[in-house]
Amino acid sequence: MKKHDFLLELYIEDLPAQELKSISKSFLKIFKKNIKKNKIQYDMIKSFATPRRLAITICSIHYIQKYKEIRKKGPLLDHSFTEKGNATPIALSWAQHCGINIKDAKSLTINKKKYLTCKTKYKKYFLIRTVKKIILYVLVHIPSKKTMHWNEEKFQFSRPIRNIIALLDDQIIPINIFNLSSNRFSRGHVFMNPQKIEINCAKQYRSKFFYQFYVMINYEKRKNFIKDEIIKLAKKLYSIPKIHKKQLNEVTSSVEWPVILYGNSIKNILIYQKKILIHTMEACQKYFPLYDVINKKILTKFIFISNIETKNPNNIIQGNESVLKSKLSNVIFFLKKDLNIPFFDRLLLLKNICFKKKLGSMYDKTNRIRLISIYIAKQINANVSDTERAALLSKCDLTTYMIIEYPELQGSIGMYYAIKNKEKKTVALAIKEQYLPNTSTANLPTQPISYALSIAEKIDTITGIFSLEKKLKNHNDPFALRRATIGIIRIIIEKELNINIVQLIKKSIHIYSHITNKKQIQKNVLKFILSKFKHFLEKKGCDKKIIQSVFALNTIDFIDIHSRILILEKLYKQKKIDPIIKTFKRVENILKNQPDYFTMYSDFPKIKNHNNLTSIEEILIKSLNNIYNDIKNKKKYSIIVSHIEKLVIIINSFFDTSFIYDKNKKKRKFRLSILGNIKIYFYISLIFIIYKILLKNLLIKIFMIQFIWIIFYTIYI
Repeated sequence: MKKHDFLLELYIEDLPAQELKSISKSFLKIFKKNIKKNKIQYDMIKSFATPRRLAITICSIHYIQKYKEIRKKGPLLDHSFTEKGNATPIALSWAQHCGINIKDAKSLTINKKKYLTCKTKYKKYFLIRTVKKIILYVLVHIPSKKTMHWNEEKFQFSRPIRNIIALLDDQIIPINIFNLSSNRFSRGHVFMNPQKIEINCAKQYRSKFFYQFYVMINYEKRKNFIKDEIIKLAKKLYSIPKIHKKQLNEVTSSVEWPVILYGNSIKNILIYQKKILIHTMEACQKYFPLYDVINKKILTKFIFISNIETKNPNNIIQGNESVLKSKLSNVIFFLKKDLNIPFFDRLLLLKNICFKKKLGSMYDKTNRIRLISIYIAKQINANVSDTERAALLSKCDLTTYMIIEYPELQGSIGMYYAIKNKEKKTVALAIKEQYLPNTSTANLPTQPISYALSIAEKIDTITGIFSLEKKLKNHNDPFALRRATIGIIRIIIEKELNINIVQLIKKSIHIYSHITNKKQIQKNVLKFILSKFKHFLEKKGCDKKIIQSVFALNTIDFIDIHSRILILEKLYKQKKIDPIIKTFKRVENILKNQPDYFTMYSDFPKIKNHNNLTSIEEILIKSLNNIYNDIKNKKKYSIIVSHIEKLVIIINSFFDTSFIYDKNKKKRKFRLSILGNIKIYFYISLIFIIYKILLKNLLIKIFMIQFIWIIFYTIYI
């Protein structure tokens, strides 16, 4: 079967740098999905993306042979055969035309008349038509966050599409859409080589071909080139860069022909707060700051990426230096202006900033955060007065010029101004860390005051939004409630904070005066938090069945839930559960016909003084006592499980070296008593650690019968 090469290129006005990568991925994903759906095969598919073009090339594209079965209608049955049953010339001619034997024809009634019919297959092979259909579908289904109209078309996309190339080998696939007709002409760099480029065939569309027109069409190659060149230039300048993935992606998405340059215009660098300086360069200007190789201090030089190659780049360098100077002079102006007002005096200014309709102003929110922070501080033994002070100052930076200009610095500016106003360092740090963690993997707050403030800030937002009874949609979370919830969960778990989540929700809801159905809101918030907790554990790679089983305990102790799941995950992955169950079943089987072993346990405390203990019996009794003490002292699950694993080895040795049903009644009773205690201690461990998961592999009925007795036994001891 003949194989073909395919090309589709969209020439577009400059796409947003933040969206280019995701749009390109979606473009390729939809195309692949539709190709698979239409039974088209290929050897290799590639996507290309620059600010001004999206392209897909497919190598060796071909159709899977498709056959369609149809039934052909022939002459009337009355005209097809003579009275003697012989086929008439009409019937024979029709059969020959259809390529069948007349005996294979069958009669079929159509509109009350009988006809001769036959089944036949024909090959359906229209690759160009199918590809055209796929292209038309894909073009109107490329997703983008922000869309716009152009011309008179109803279609919306991130930016206007200005040209379409659609080729199958050297043949143009006729497409008419968006008031455009497909052709074979691409374009070079918008400034350095803007003329039309004729693409003679799909195979011609390669990275090397476009280099002569100052375009790097391959996104990953362009990205790696930028990264490598930044590192090379930094070495020449005796410095090191910090290249953030997000910033590198944005820069890659902003240029078609990257040229790496550097500037040197930051004077009096010490007058700037480091965070502000770096933010101005990285987030605002997409520059790469340079740091000293030895002491890692920020230098006056910076690297930037230009989209134009010129013999004399001085004008470009000076232009970028002057832009940065202007930005930094604005920063100095805002800092001086803001510091004219004492930081604490800004608290009352928060009354002029609305948090959310029905939820009051930011001043009201600050007061709620203060009350919740104090409650949490008492729970985790944090300094209450410092926590309260940090809570009162937590939102004051929202009233500053710096945050109006640079909202991304919220918290960091608050810390900077708090230090300038001679607040305690712990208080200032808490103001910054209240927003941590800002992603599911970001750093956590580093001190108890920060834990309290961060959790308080997040739980107030969650309960507040839920009190408005607004349902969250799958992709709609304007107040970042999911992120806030994961933040609370991570702080509690990773910092091992003894916080009752139900009481915390109650406290937060109680502060809101407008909430009437408090119980229902509390129920909804708890359900939401637990669902996000499950999702968080799933993303960490925990088994869904283990998560469900542990959550079936209906406990709300996050640290306890997390510990149980981790130890069970470890047991399952290391395949250590089966030996435990196997050994326990062996104990169960021996005790099946020994109902009196329940009364034998009372002799167990006296075993220590038994004169005729074998060495393995002594080790076994010691191991059982260790497990009991671990449970009694509420030690970590990992320690208890470790002792259970050792116990299994000892029990197996006990079975190998001891005959349970000894002729000596005292020995038999004594050894059965040991097995009875093994079973009891195993059950206690089961309740303490594993409960529902291992029950699926054990004798559930026996467990339920003895459950009450075990509780009595625990109390008795």
